[in-house]
Amino acid sequence: MTISQFEPDSRYTTPALVRRLLLEHGAVHWRMYAVAFLLMGIGAACTAIIAYLMRDFINFAYLSKNFKGVTAIGLVSLGVFTVRGLSLYGQAVLMSRIGNHISAGNQKRLFEKLLNENLSYFADRSSSEFMARLSAGAAAATQALN
Repeated sequence: MTISQFEPDSRYTTPALVRRLLLEHGAVHWRMYAVAFLLMGIGAACTAIIAYLMRDFINFAYLSKNFKGVTAIGLVSLGVFTVRGLSLYGQAVLMSRIGNHISAGNQKRLFEKLLNENLSYFADRSSSEFMARLSAGAAAATQALN
């Protein structure tokens, strides 16, 4: 045996598979990914703003003992947390929709491939193997892109 027999086929290496996933699925949904990334950025910015506002909140509450300042910072924090929650929710919904679309497309392709197989292909395998391949294989692309 030679060393070359143990080397993986270049089509199935991790960089090649990631490239293929990005070309086949990432390119189709790039607009939704862009909006999801924008919403992630808004959520991250809101998290940073909350950390910044805590300094002023502590100063108004303990050093200045300014109730109006504490109330104003509290209301601003409420607004920032609301925007953060909505952006993170929107991002999660978009990523879920993309994932469901990719998974459904992969399931459809796998099922069509199974329909084109001959009877001897099914005689050697159990139905649970087909179900496991169908569900795991279809979801793998979604998980890799996420």
